[in-house]
Amino acid sequence: MKRRLVLFGFFLAGALLMGVGGGIAFGEYSSFRYLGETRVGREHMVTETLSVTRDPEKPFSIETGGWNWQNVHVETDSTLPDDTLVFQVEYNEMAVTPYIEREKSGMNRESFFLWSDVNGDLEVLWECKDELLEDLKQRSFHSYEVSYWGDVTVRMSEQAAGLLENRDFFH
Repeated sequence: MKRRLVLFGFFLAGALLMGVGGGIAFGEYSSFRYLGETRVGREHMVTETLSVTRDPEKPFSIETGGWNWQNVHVETDSTLPDDTLVFQVEYNEMAVTPYIEREKSGMNRESFFLWSDVNGDLEVLWECKDELLEDLKQRSFHSYEVSYWGDVTVRMSEQAAGLLENRDFFH
């Protein structure tokens, strides 16, 4: 019986210490300041021009690999032939390698996909680590958004612009 009372005392002491530890942790956490969102991965940005040819008679679409459509701009350029699309792509050269893939959908349509191979996130991870540790020393924190892409401008002739099917990002 005495043994059970001793074990019950240890249990109560452990529960009390857990409550005190949880209260201290909550107090510490609630004293932190939230500094908003910050973008990482935008270092080492370069702009590259990629060109593709297309069938000037067929409608076509431009697709991206799931990144933000707000960064895609389409412009008409009277100096370009009707069968050429020119992509000016801004990206982090240390993190991604862009390329364009062409897909033919039957006889009536073409799609051009702007994709990228991810070269590695280790550098961004270490940059975030240093910033996070500095923020913790200052009793504050950010939420981090990783973004390796800048603006993408797609230039094409007036005739090609008339055959573009997804005109949502036409500025």
